[in-house]
Amino acid sequence: MKKYLSQFRVVVPTLLLISLVGYKYRQKVEDYYTIAEWKVYKKVSESLQEPISEYRTVRVFPALAFEQPTTIKFFSLLPNKVFVSEKKGELFAFDNDDYVKSRSSVLKIKNVRNIHFTGFLDFELARHTNGATYLYVFYNTSEGDRKFSNITRFLFNEKRLIAIEESEKLLLKIPSTHHQGGCLLLDKNNNLHISVGDGMFGDPDNNAQNLGKYNGKILKINVGGNSLYEIPDDNPFVDKMGIKPEIYAYGFRNPFRMSIDSKTESLWVADVGHYAIEEINIVQKGGNYGWNYMEGNKPFRGVIDSIKTSFIKPIYTYKHGLEGFSVTGGFVYWGTALQSLQNKYIYGDYVRGVVWALDYSKKPIRNILIAEEAGNISSFALSSDEGIYYTDFVNGTIHQIVLSNEANL
Repeated sequence: MKKYLSQFRVVVPTLLLISLVGYKYRQKVEDYYTIAEWKVYKKVSESLQEPISEYRTVRVFPALAFEQPTTIKFFSLLPNKVFVSEKKGELFAFDNDDYVKSRSSVLKIKNVRNIHFTGFLDFELARHTNGATYLYVFYNTSEGDRKFSNITRFLFNEKRLIAIEESEKLLLKIPSTHHQGGCLLLDKNNNLHISVGDGMFGDPDNNAQNLGKYNGKILKINVGGNSLYEIPDDNPFVDKMGIKPEIYAYGFRNPFRMSIDSKTESLWVADVGHYAIEEINIVQKGGNYGWNYMEGNKPFRGVIDSIKTSFIKPIYTYKHGLEGFSVTGGFVYWGTALQSLQNKYIYGDYVRGVVWALDYSKKPIRNILIAEEAGNISSFALSSDEGIYYTDFVNGTIHQIVLSNEANL
């Protein structure tokens, strides 16, 4: 009996130690497995789906390189300038000229939480009725063990292309440990749309369905007046007890990149999936897009039919695997430079490294592969001369979609 007891005393602690080590490194093992899975599916998909030969992607601004660029934008206020943010917390501006060799620092944000999917994620420029111009930014920060998504503004000097660091004012501070969302979008009426992720892996607290929280939502605030911001009169939950009045739509997991159709004014939002499905939505005011009851158009956890019928379905989904793993939203193209892309939604997949054009004008919807080997796309942008640009997060470069016969010029 003493012999077995002695063995028990050795075996049990050993098993506990193995379990603890296994738990500690489980996420790393899962990450390595996931990366390997991505690479295999990417190679297989490349052999099965050939891009149309009409378009190619080319690197532009070749003299410039960035460290993990998150967003590229062009502004009508400064049509000859390009703005690019880096995840670590810095924003740059430079001339919209392929031969440009230098860039200037617009803003360097302090105290940015820059690990995993956090950092300096997006920015917007708005000119107020008082004539002042402000730079709005979305970035992550931490205070001890507490983690937040911050939406703040800085006074912006248009002539010097500098944001005044000491002028920063906080608009919203949202608790978030995971799935930031992290997109800012200004409409023609100075309404700032803000995409916010569910804040936790798998959304165990069902934040996305809780109208008393900002997480898992698209918010809309007006920033054109003299106050920090105002609630638009047409927001769906204005003056409703217990509901955040900034909420425009809800039920999102990780809404990553959104845009407004310049003709129809429809709001397009790409929502990154969990284990199985990526989705694209045309967002309606007050709409519920299902997470975490639904992932795309499939049930994610148990839901009764009476709730399920209230969810708005995405207009398009694709499964993880041969098609991709992480959607990066783009915009509906109405330019004349790339004729066959008109009235199509241009977007991509971060993991697979492809660009698609979604033809949603007819049924069934057709998803056209424009380019592959496009890199890890973190954002798309449309220039004033109708060029389609995107940032490659991993390689730190900027690219443009062009006609094939222009790619070798």
